[in-house]
Amino acid sequence: MTITPAPLALALAGLTITGESVVHSRKTLGEVAGAFTDATGVDPDRVLYEVDVFHRGEPAVPGNLYVGMTTIHPGDVNGEFHMTRGHVHQDRRAAEIYVGVAGRGLLLLMDEQGSTRLEVVEPGSIHAIQGSEGHRLVNTGDESLKVFAVWPTTAGYDYAAIDGQGFGVRVTTEGIVTAG
Repeated sequence: MTITPAPLALALAGLTITGESVVHSRKTLGEVAGAFTDATGVDPDRVLYEVDVFHRGEPAVPGNLYVGMTTIHPGDVNGEFHMTRGHVHQDRRAAEIYVGVAGRGLLLLMDEQGSTRLEVVEPGSIHAIQGSEGHRLVNTGDESLKVFAVWPTTAGYDYAAIDGQGFGVRVTTEGIVTAG
């Protein structure tokens, strides 16, 4: 019997996911500008966040999982903190787990009736997200917010549900304000 290294590692020193088949992506302001109240005058090429994702097996097969690390860079867009675009899962039964790894921020969660709640994300915090809940990460600190996640490969992403309705609050450098 041959012993081989694990195919995936959570590199705590660099706080990254490494290994064969890890897919890296980045989102710029220009790609998610609609998530912000006002992005005028801000460089559309500014990288807001990056995601590293790994999965084994066919993504269309129920039971397979994604493992990912989202890194949201510190900063704001005209007073609104950097954040992810936010989404609901296409398969509303597909839950997701977030684990805070570094930095500090908020997880915005919105139920199907549009009620929004917030949870503090910090190293060691664990967040259980229902597939039917809209979710978005916001970096409220002055260092990168890093969040480890696990979710079904069959979950899918419904961005239109968030783009059309938005979340009930905005997280700004002045505080949390009701969206309107």
